[in-house]
Amino acid sequence: MRIAHRQSKYHQYEKLSRGLYLTEHRRCYNDIIKYCNKLVYKGVLDALRGDPKTIVPWGTMSFYEVFSPSQSLGGSRANSGEAKAIVQWLSDEREAILDYARQQDKKLIQLSDAEVLKKSVGIVTPFSKQAKVIEKLLKQQGIRGLTVGTVHKLQGDECLLVLFSSVYGENNKASGKFYDRGSNMLNVAVSRAKDSFVVFGHPDVFGVGAEGSPSGMLRRELRTFNAKELA
Repeated sequence: MRIAHRQSKYHQYEKLSRGLYLTEHRRCYNDIIKYCNKLVYKGVLDALRGDPKTIVPWGTMSFYEVFSPSQSLGGSRANSGEAKAIVQWLSDEREAILDYARQQDKKLIQLSDAEVLKKSVGIVTPFSKQAKVIEKLLKQQGIRGLTVGTVHKLQGDECLLVLFSSVYGENNKASGKFYDRGSNMLNVAVSRAKDSFVVFGHPDVFGVGAEGSPSGMLRRELRTFNAKELA
């Protein structure tokens, strides 16, 4: 992509890389794509979907507090407590997700619950080990077929609801965060969510630090739910 930008003879926006841009955005609710517009596109996107006409049960941009530590696993990282919290939340919210999805798209009424859930929910994490932990726990709950992985699995795709497992715990306060090494990871993760983007993470770690970092910018857009509300 960098090579293509350099080779393009067009430079549509001086504040962005060279090339022509599709600036009309219709996938995400405006509250969601607003973050990507600030982070990557310097405000040139034209958000055209608008705001929700009905209540999104989980909010359009939300943060659920999880206090468990992460574990280093062979060059990758996982957080079993956070994985359990995500799977428990998904299990608890399953019926609400099915109802909401079918209200938004009448074509889903004819599909099985498993197919509706598969089409409606994606789970993204910076670490492949965490994805495997989450997938294992989902299978134990009888939930199969969801897209679970790093951002590459969802690139070019979309879901009504995207859950982001940030992984880092209190034991990682002082370390640099993988999702802050560039803007691409969080930009892709957020922009896959049509109706709701939900971050699971430690409240003293995710987005804490440099305000101009991708996670710092995102944290300011999220409505926080505490552990009691999560339960």
